[in-house]
Amino acid sequence: MSDDKFQEAVLKILKLTHFGDLSWTKATPSKKLTEGTDSTFPLYFEAEYLGRKLGLFQERRRRTPTEVYIAKQTVALTLVPTDVESKWVEIPRLALLDDDGAVAYSFASSREVRDLLETVRYRTSGVDQFLDELLKTEN
Repeated sequence: MSDDKFQEAVLKILKLTHFGDLSWTKATPSKKLTEGTDSTFPLYFEAEYLGRKLGLFQERRRRTPTEVYIAKQTVALTLVPTDVESKWVEIPRLALLDDDGAVAYSFASSREVRDLLETVRYRTSGVDQFLDELLKTEN
């Protein structure tokens, strides 16, 4: 399947979200996602569309400088952590979930997925309503 099709799908989800046709709720990630990993998930949202559940989240994990270098080289290796300082990375993720909340398919992380996460974060935070109320006050 082409990358263009995936990018088009993410853009459609972003558009549906932006115009309020797709609603997201803040949720707790499934244990199937969180167990057996050192990653944390500070932001996690779910939505349902066309009878399928979508998960949108921020994965936060450590990467050693060696992993960062190897990732840039697109070589997949299992690395043993070294004594070097590790770096925290935050990765926006969009996933199609199965009935148990496990990731059935994860879309590639991209600028569009990051934009979607920021849009959902903004819409679910209530910041727009807060700003409206704040700007209405006379003080």
